[in-house]
Amino acid sequence: MKRFVKVFGVIAIITALGLNIISCSNDEGGGLPGGGSSSEKTIIITGITGHTGTAQLWVFTEDPSTWYYGTVARGYIETINNNSVTFHLWDVGVDGYWTGSGPYVLYLMIREPNDSEHYYYYTNGRPVEDLPYSNGYYDYPKYNIISATSTISFSLFK
Repeated sequence: MKRFVKVFGVIAIITALGLNIISCSNDEGGGLPGGGSSSEKTIIITGITGHTGTAQLWVFTEDPSTWYYGTVARGYIETINNNSVTFHLWDVGVDGYWTGSGPYVLYLMIREPNDSEHYYYYTNGRPVEDLPYSNGYYDYPKYNIISATSTISFSLFK
């Protein structure tokens, strides 16, 4: 009987620890459903002045063979708080957070409380009219996503 209690106790402790590990998310409240992931990508845009409301972010390549016209990830509707917004990037091709890295075009949409919308591309601070233009399209610079969390100033979007 004592052995049964010990074995049952060990199983209970292992189960409790395992469930605790599985159910934890990261400190920012993100993470995969049912558990966090240290490789998911987060983009924080800071210094947003003159705008309130919500924002969305698209991450895409210039390769039209990728899903949805080159879109690889998306930051869904988030509220602008204290002049910044945080996006936990979602992989648009699968059901889960995006873990990719490399150079990508970033597209930001801000919706004001009155439903007016404003659109911005990451341009590394350059005016759009100064960017190379060919075949009816601007050649937007790419932002190199390499860290789990990237913080980008709103002043780099035009």
